[in-house]
Amino acid sequence: MKKIKLSVAIATYNEEYSIARCLKSVKDWVDEIVVVDGSSTDHTRQIAEKYGARVYKTTNKAMFHINKQIALDKCQGEWILQLDADEVVTPELAQEIKQVIRMSPEEIKSRRINQGKLRLFMRHQALLEERGKGAGRKTGEVVAFFVARRNYFLGRYLRHAGAYPDGVIRLFKKGKAKFPCKSVHEQIEIDGKVSWLGHDLLHLADYNFNRYLTRSNRYTLLSAQKL
Repeated sequence: MKKIKLSVAIATYNEEYSIARCLKSVKDWVDEIVVVDGSSTDHTRQIAEKYGARVYKTTNKAMFHINKQIALDKCQGEWILQLDADEVVTPELAQEIKQVIRMSPEEIKSRRINQGKLRLFMRHQALLEERGKGAGRKTGEVVAFFVARRNYFLGRYLRHAGAYPDGVIRLFKKGKAKFPCKSVHEQIEIDGKVSWLGHDLLHLADYNFNRYLTRSNRYTLLSAQKL
């Protein structure tokens, strides 16, 4: 049996508009794709199966991170790339991920990315930590990576007013990450040290203004309920 080196984990609900684009960006170079679907009423599950994903149907929970954690638990790879259905992995990021997961801990620790980007990324990470969104330990083995996201909005990618780098921890070793499942915008918790990848992840969430308002209303409702 082929050893599974890299799994992709995705939680979905009614993502037929986006899921094919996401899966197309990873299907040819990862070892498995796991999709946990919250009983979509569209064709999300059928599209995911078409791209070779192992699809698990469950309920659409109010705290979406619960289904994300289920997807992580079902992955078999040594490394897991956690994605949202409206994200796309660029060829450059794919190549970097393939290189990183084959490195030794010493090679990972000594790797370098563009210094200008790194300074920006580290300032962003410091802000996340000030807001209580910790990013693992300060020392020890690197077991996870932040990825910078380029957010697409009404025809262009946002660059200013804090919209970039929008760092999210998306690549990590199996068993070293978990979702606390307390807040809709919480950061995943990492048992180990976190570094950065140098290439961007595309975030194509708002393909029209109605979609933007729908997502915004959902997040504000969840925040209000928490308060």
